[in-house]
Amino acid sequence: MAIVHLSLLAGVLLIGIPIAVHLAMRPQPVRHLFPALQFVRERQQTSQRRLQLKRFLLLLLRCLAIVVAAIALARPAVTQQQWSVWGAIGAAGLLAAISALAAATAFIQGRGGGIRWSLTGIAGILLALTMSLFTLAMRGETPTLLGDQEAPVSAILLIDTAPRMDYQFRNRSRLEDVQKIASHLIEQFPKGSEVAVLDTEGSEGVFTPDRSSADTILQKLTVSGGSRPLFEQLNHAVKLTAAAKHPRRELYVFTDMTAAAWNGNRENAWNAGSIDRLRKSLNDSELVLYVIDVGALSPQNVGLALPRLEQDSVVRGGEILLDVPVHAVGNGVTRTVEFWMEPAGDAVPQMEDGHLAVSSMIKRGSVSVSPTPESGGIARFVIGGLDEGIYHGEVRLLGNDSLEHDNVRFLTIHVREAWPILVVAPNNVSPTFVAQSLSPSVLQDEGGLRFDCTLIGSRDLANQQLADYAAICLLDPTPFPEQQWEQLRDYVENGGGLAVMLGHNAHPPRAFRTPLVSELLGGTLARQWRNTDRSLFLTPHDFNHPVMLPFRDIRTSTPWDRFPVFRHWSFDPLADMAEVLIRFGNGKEAVVENKLAAGRVVTVTTPLSDSARPIGRNPWNEFTFGEDGWPQFILINEIVHYLVSTTNQTLNVPTGPPATLHDDRGIGADRYQLFPPGQTPYQLIVQDNQVTVRDTRHAGNYRLRGRRGVDVIRGISANYELYQTELTRWDVKKLTEIFGEGRYELLRETQDIERAQGHNRVGREFYPILMIMLAVIVGLEQLLANRFYTSRSAKE
Repeated sequence: MAIVHLSLLAGVLLIGIPIAVHLAMRPQPVRHLFPALQFVRERQQTSQRRLQLKRFLLLLLRCLAIVVAAIALARPAVTQQQWSVWGAIGAAGLLAAISALAAATAFIQGRGGGIRWSLTGIAGILLALTMSLFTLAMRGETPTLLGDQEAPVSAILLIDTAPRMDYQFRNRSRLEDVQKIASHLIEQFPKGSEVAVLDTEGSEGVFTPDRSSADTILQKLTVSGGSRPLFEQLNHAVKLTAAAKHPRRELYVFTDMTAAAWNGNRENAWNAGSIDRLRKSLNDSELVLYVIDVGALSPQNVGLALPRLEQDSVVRGGEILLDVPVHAVGNGVTRTVEFWMEPAGDAVPQMEDGHLAVSSMIKRGSVSVSPTPESGGIARFVIGGLDEGIYHGEVRLLGNDSLEHDNVRFLTIHVREAWPILVVAPNNVSPTFVAQSLSPSVLQDEGGLRFDCTLIGSRDLANQQLADYAAICLLDPTPFPEQQWEQLRDYVENGGGLAVMLGHNAHPPRAFRTPLVSELLGGTLARQWRNTDRSLFLTPHDFNHPVMLPFRDIRTSTPWDRFPVFRHWSFDPLADMAEVLIRFGNGKEAVVENKLAAGRVVTVTTPLSDSARPIGRNPWNEFTFGEDGWPQFILINEIVHYLVSTTNQTLNVPTGPPATLHDDRGIGADRYQLFPPGQTPYQLIVQDNQVTVRDTRHAGNYRLRGRRGVDVIRGISANYELYQTELTRWDVKKLTEIFGEGRYELLRETQDIERAQGHNRVGREFYPILMIMLAVIVGLEQLLANRFYTSRSAKE
C-alpha cells in the first residue's frame, strides 16, 4: 500500500482535543462551608493579623530602643550652624514615626480603609522627607565637623593694632593682653594646624604651618598709626581662607570693642550692602568667628583731638589761630594744656651721638580745660610774631592717664613772605578795588598781609617772569597774542593760579573762542547777556567749595541782591572738567573753576573792576561801588587764596598715608635727608618736582634737610587720627546686626574661648535628646507589652 502524504497521518493525534474538552466540561462537585465555621475562620484570620502587627510593633520598639541607645552612647554632634538643619530632620522623623504608629494602630483596630491608607501615605511622605534632608545634610558636611576635636585647623588671628590698644588696664596694655591670649591659643591649636597672624595696618598675612613662627610674628606686633578699622580688614581676613588647606577654619578677631575699632572715622561704615557681602563671605568660607574683647569695660581717659589750624602757613608778622579739641571718656577732670614751639624756624636738624639735635622748644601758652564726655572742651592759642621759616610745635596735655598717645599732638607751621600776586589791567580798567581788597594800603606798614600785589598793564605782561608769582589776576583782559596765552597755560600747568575776570574788553569775542583760550578758561565763550533792571545778581547755592566756605554760616544774611549785574558773559559749551562755583539768578555761570594739570583757573564772567561811571559806557555791575561791599571783598580774597593754595603745602597730615611736599617752583633741593620721629634718618629723592614721605606711621615732627647752595629746611607733622585713640565702647548688639544671631562668639576670658572652641569643634551633641527619645520608646514598649501580654493572659 502506498501512502501519498505519510506525514499527514500525524493528524490522528488531534483526537486529544475532544477528549480534553470532554474532561474539562465534566461537572465538578461544589464545596459549601458551613456558615458558623466561616465566621470563626474570618475571626481567626483577623486575630492573627492583629497579633502579627502587635508583635511587629513590639519588635520595632525594642529594636529602636537598642538603636537609639547605641547612637546616644556614640555621642553624635553637629556644628552650631548645622543644628537647625538636624533639628528639622529630627522633627520630620518624629512626625513620620507618629504617623506610622497611628497607621499601625488603625490597622490593628481595623479602622476604615481610608483612614489607614491616609495615615500610611502621610508616614511615607514624612519618611521620604526625612531621608532627603538627611542626605542633603550629610552631603553638605565635612567629616571633621562632626565631633573630631583634635582635627587640625586653619586659624586666622586678626589683631587690632591701633594706638588705643596701648591703653593700660591692670598694669598691662590691651595689646599685651592680646599677645598673651593669642599665644596661648596658638600653643593649644591641634597638631598640624596652620596659623595666619594679621594686624589692622594692612599686612597681607600668610598661613604658617609652624606655630612657633606664628607666635614670633605675634610677639613683634606694635601699635601703628597706619591702622585701619576692622570693617576694612575683616573682608581681607575672610578672603585669606581661600588659601587654607584644612576644612575646619576659625577666625579670631581681637579688639577693644570700641566704636572706632569697628567704624573708623565713619559713622555709618556698616551699610546693608557691606553687611550682606560680609555675611555671604563668612557663610561661603565656613568660618567659625570668635570676637575676643580685651577692652576695658569702663575706660577713663582725657585726650587731645587733632589740632585745628586756620591754615598751615602764615605770612611773616601775621597771626594764626590754633584750636585743639579736648575730649573725655568716663569722668572728665580739669587738665592743663600747653603749647610749645621751637624758637626759630631756620634750625638745621642733625644727628649727634645717635640722637637728633634741635633747639629746645619754649612754652608759648597754657590754658586749663574741663572737658565733659558730652561736650568736651577747646584749648585755644594764638600764634604770631614769627619770622620766616619752618616751625615745629607740640600741644601737651599735662598729667598722666592710661593712654599716652593722645596726650601730645604735633604741628608744623610755615612762616613765609606774603604771596606775590600779579594784577594785570588794561589802561581803561582800574585795578584799585582788587588790589586794595587783597593788600589794603592802610595795613601794609603793619605787616601780616597775605598778599603782595604787583600792578602792571596788559602790554607789560610779556616781560614778566610768571613763575615768580603765586597767582595772576587778569582784570577785564583784552585779547592776547597766541604766544601770551601759551605762556599763561604753561604757567597754570606748572602749578600756578590764574583768575580771569571778563568784561567789555573781551572783544571781539572770537579772540576768546580759540581752542587754546577755551582750554584755559574751561569752556567756549558764548553770548553776552544783558539785564535792564536790578533783578539779576549772584545766587550761590553750593557752599562746600573752599571759595564759598566763609559764606556757609552767613548764607541767609549775605546781601547779594544789593549788587545787581547788568551784563555778563556765558559759556557754551562748558568743559567736562570745569565746575560752576556760583550762578546768577538766571541760571548762567558767574564763577567757573577749571583745573589744568597742577594749576587752577577761576573765571568770573562779569568784571570786578568797573567804576560807577566808566568812560563811554555803563557799568556791568555795582560790585565795586555799592554799599556794604564786604561780600565782594571776601569773594575776591577767597578766590585768590584758593588759587595760591596750589603752591601752599599741606604740612599737618594724619598718620598712615604718604605725605607729599611739592617743590616750590624750583627752589627746593634735589634730595633730602629725612629725620623721622624716633627713627634713623634716611635719604629721599625728589621726583617730578615733589618729595614723598611714604612712612608716616609714627606720630611726631618729620624734618627734612636738603642742599641747594644753602640748607633747605622743610618739614611736616603727623598725628594719630581721633578714631585711633577714641575709647568709647561699642554696643554689643551691633555685632548681631552685622554677623547675625548665633553666627559669632563674643568672649573675654581664656577659659571661655576654650569652652567655645570645644563647643564648636565637637559640635552640639544629640545625647540629651536621644536619651529622652530612649525613655519615651522604652515607656511605649512597656505600655504596649503589658497591655498585650495582659490581654493574652486574660484570654487564656
